[in-house]
Amino acid sequence: MARRSARRLAEADRGPAEAELEPAKPAAGAEPADKPQRRDLAAAARLRGRGWLITLVAVALAACGLGLLAGHFIISPRQLAADSQPPPPTVITAEVVEQRIERTIVTRGIISAVDTVQVGQGFLVPPDDNGGGTDQGVLTDVFAAVGDEIRSGRAVVEISGRPLVVLPGAKAGWRDMKPGMSGDDVRQLQEALRDLGFFSGSVSGTFDSATKRAVEKFYDHLGYTAPTTDGGDGSDAQTLQSAQDAVTDAERAWQNLKDEQAQAEQALAAARAAWEQAQQSTASPAPSPAPSPVYQGPTAAQLSQAELTLQRAKQSLERERTRRGPIVPRQEMVFVPRLPATLTQIGQGLGYSPSRVLFTLTTAALELNSDIATSQAGLLHLQGAVEIQLPTGPLAGVIAALTPNPDNPSTTRVAIDPATPLELAWAGLDVRVTFVAAATAGEVLAVPQGALASNASGQLSVIVQRGEQTFVRAPVTAGVSGDSLVEVTPLEPGALRAGDQVVIGG
Repeated sequence: MARRSARRLAEADRGPAEAELEPAKPAAGAEPADKPQRRDLAAAARLRGRGWLITLVAVALAACGLGLLAGHFIISPRQLAADSQPPPPTVITAEVVEQRIERTIVTRGIISAVDTVQVGQGFLVPPDDNGGGTDQGVLTDVFAAVGDEIRSGRAVVEISGRPLVVLPGAKAGWRDMKPGMSGDDVRQLQEALRDLGFFSGSVSGTFDSATKRAVEKFYDHLGYTAPTTDGGDGSDAQTLQSAQDAVTDAERAWQNLKDEQAQAEQALAAARAAWEQAQQSTASPAPSPAPSPVYQGPTAAQLSQAELTLQRAKQSLERERTRRGPIVPRQEMVFVPRLPATLTQIGQGLGYSPSRVLFTLTTAALELNSDIATSQAGLLHLQGAVEIQLPTGPLAGVIAALTPNPDNPSTTRVAIDPATPLELAWAGLDVRVTFVAAATAGEVLAVPQGALASNASGQLSVIVQRGEQTFVRAPVTAGVSGDSLVEVTPLEPGALRAGDQVVIGG
């Protein structure tokens, strides 16, 4: 009885929940009916205990985080005073280098053909003249193709069985050149034949016998017979024969007179000798002495006239010989300004009357010109270095000429002479051109332009950093500037060396 009362008091102290959790004792030898239910209730109780533990840990971690955050934002008075001070000064420096310096001007240039000429039958055709046929002969052969290089002395086409040859010369051919003629066109012919190896005489500008021999040799080299002054009708031979006959007659007449003179002089000498002997054999003077013998032959005037006639006949024969012989017809040789050149167009209508433009030549030499502002042209000079950027890479050149631009007075035209000939395919190409306005002879000390400072007297100097807090001023002289660098020379040897640091800001 007492044990039951004590158990009830204990259950009351545990409370309803614990009482509910207290399993009831089953009967002996029997499994309690509410055993699964009791296990679920026990697990729920354990989970509630762990939840309280997790909550306590989370609260502790949050408190630590808030403490750290507060420590980050809360600044002490000492730290606030330190942060309000200005930052320490900084110095910006650059290294002194040793290199070659160039001052350049970069612009554009145009490659163009020096000359493009249209060639007709013995003349040059204006660029805007594309007339039809010439009605002069028939195109019987073509000796070249588009793209061929045409050099001096080459026959390009054949018209009515006669060649049309290209020769170099600035003077246009305007007449048939014949023996005895003189002029610049004849001089050009002599120079061209000399360069081809056919003329060995004096380049006098007169179509002389040496020129005739050269013309005959040249036509023979081409495989043609040289045309002559008689046109093939034999008139030259008749004229020359008549002149030769006149010389022969004059020589005979003069010789006859000379013979008569000799005979008359001999007769006079014999007569005078007989007369003198007769005079000596007479003992006393005869009442009327015989007259002295006299000359009975041709007079001096007759002999002089005969000699003059002979000289004139010879001169006439020489003139006929001089102006007779091989000629150079205008329709068979044409002078063009520049050779060699490239054949860029040619007619192919064999058997037809040729067109006015037989073929077109583009000079193999190209020119490169660049227009720059006249204010910059003063920095350039003749033979100054140039770099040309071509499709195949950079090419060196020099400035050949500086002339005012006739199309734009504010610019100057710069003619550029490349180190090697430009390719014809580049005609019309726009290229980049770099002019070297000034350059040092070799490697020099160089600093950024911002490193130079000037005092009141104009003396330039740079500030050299010798240690972390040591700076020394070094007086210098400046030279060529380019690519943001300027050449400097220290006034005191050793005051500035490559690798030093100089102040450029701070």
